[in-house]
Amino acid sequence: MITKKITAVLIIAVLAMGGAAAAVMMNDEGGEGDRSFTITDSAGQTFSFDGPVSKVAVSNSTAAAMIEILGQEDKIAAIDDESKNIAGGDYADVENIGKYTAPSGDIILGSGASVLICKSGSRTLSNEAELTNMGIKVIRLDCFGDTMISDMEQLVKLLGGNAEERANLFLEFYEPIIKQIKGIDTDSSDDESFLFMFTSMKKPYSISSELGRITESITGVNALRAMNDNSTGASSSIAQETIFDYDHDVGIDRIILRSAARDVGVTKAYTTFIGIDDGTYYANLGAVSRGDVYIIDTEVLSGPLDFIGYICIAKAMGLITDLDPDALLEEFNGIFGFEIPARDYLYRAYGSDNIVPIV
Repeated sequence: MITKKITAVLIIAVLAMGGAAAAVMMNDEGGEGDRSFTITDSAGQTFSFDGPVSKVAVSNSTAAAMIEILGQEDKIAAIDDESKNIAGGDYADVENIGKYTAPSGDIILGSGASVLICKSGSRTLSNEAELTNMGIKVIRLDCFGDTMISDMEQLVKLLGGNAEERANLFLEFYEPIIKQIKGIDTDSSDDESFLFMFTSMKKPYSISSELGRITESITGVNALRAMNDNSTGASSSIAQETIFDYDHDVGIDRIILRSAARDVGVTKAYTTFIGIDDGTYYANLGAVSRGDVYIIDTEVLSGPLDFIGYICIAKAMGLITDLDPDALLEEFNGIFGFEIPARDYLYRAYGSDNIVPIV
């Protein structure tokens, strides 16, 4: 499905990937001939199955993308209206279960599926109890961030087929890239500071956010640390004036923005950022006047394509790498039979009318 019809994006979402596994190992938990198994989802819930399922419903575009990587997209019998439009595959004839926040249980069951794969956290369902009471197993598999690889392992068991072989192909391709990026900066003594902005929320990513932690795992120090901001959610509610005062007294080296979408979204991300406080504080930060503001395409900051996001973060932070996102994407397409088009992923903003693609 994703292989021949890519005109839209593969992934959207909010967060990026942390750890990785060496290989997907399938554990036969039963005796000889027993195909039963259990899986554990992103929320820590455990589910038991007698064998791989033949149909699933999905309300998570990154899970749909991962299922496509595993070669099991034909098992997606129903999908939410948002993922139907933004996931990579051709889902024109797949049942639409409505909004991701309240998918229709009747349509899920009518499609032949009794499993719903959704996101945890940011996409909490409003009708989970209703779906569960209808006999639908609500399984939260984010397929991005710290749980991406373990979520993939759960999908391998859940879907069967040649999913294990495809998962190992993904790991063989993916893990060396992440390892190389994380190995560039071996001297943390001169790490630059950064502020990573969640532009659609008009707030900075917190120290505990995945993108904040990902960036620090590559290089640099989140400037919010020195401001003693200990927000535990994805975003920080620190006062804009506090950030401005810190920048005036100490300085923030680089600002990274997450765009809403490619092209026009890049300009929107920048104008949104400098206009968050009516131009009082953010527009007057030192990095803005120096042109040290970098914008990364949101579509490569989470999910299976986040290896490109890692490269973009490294380059935005001033690291030098010969890894070429376009070449890697071409290799990725070749391995999995996709036709995801190359594009610009990273921009440097010298002003609203001077935003230049650099990767």
